[in-house]
Amino acid sequence: MKVKFETRGDGYWSNKSKKVTVTNIRLEGVMLDGKRMFGELRVYFSPKSWDTYKHGLIYTDSLFLKQLRKFLKSYGFPASDVNYSEQGMQGDDYVSLDAGNKFCKEWIKVFPETEVDDYEMERLAKQIVALEKELDEYNPIYNDHCGLED
Repeated sequence: MKVKFETRGDGYWSNKSKKVTVTNIRLEGVMLDGKRMFGELRVYFSPKSWDTYKHGLIYTDSLFLKQLRKFLKSYGFPASDVNYSEQGMQGDDYVSLDAGNKFCKEWIKVFPETEVDDYEMERLAKQIVALEKELDEYNPIYNDHCGLED
């Protein structure tokens, strides 16, 4: 995949107006929270066409987002459900965007191999690990009290 989007240079992190070669678009980190999904849409670009150290971050550029949404919409995706994520999530060779429930559901219809994690199960698993750790801390006290040895 090679598509060219442009930047206007009106973002917070760059004033460069330039064509950017997009090499891949992937939905990652999809989580299911009850019936709603959310994920990170990564728009990968060629570092030859955009150097983040030289040009800054594409993040918050209005034209790039407008062209991306138009592209996604042309393939039937609910593009208005995609917005820039936070600055710290941007990469040297990709733009990070938050993808909402409608977008994720449509993406998974088209790309059913997309991995989806159950947010509630992950939260519960973290709680179980924390409880096990807490129990391990109290275990020696219990063992000493009951005359048990490790």
